[in-house]
Amino acid sequence: MHVLVTGATGFIGAHVVDCLLAEGIRVRGATRSLSKGREMQAARPEHAGSLDFVEIRDFGQVEDQNGTGIFDEAIKGMDAVIHVASV
Repeated sequence: MHVLVTGATGFIGAHVVDCLLAEGIRVRGATRSLSKGREMQAARPEHAGSLDFVEIRDFGQVEDQNGTGIFDEAIKGMDAVIHVASV
């Protein structure tokens, strides 16, 4: 199982990520800042192979400047999405 969690570095998102990781579920976190994602990974070294991040700067945006859906790449290979990001 591989789950995308939007807003993964926020208060609620981080809790959701930790719950999923505790259950052995791989997590891709969507965050506005990859540096926050790296900080979160560093704080969870035991989950290094189960936690990665993608940057989405504006969760309220539908498409990027090329007309591509803002979540198109982020959801590839995901079994589920948990959306807790706020705009």
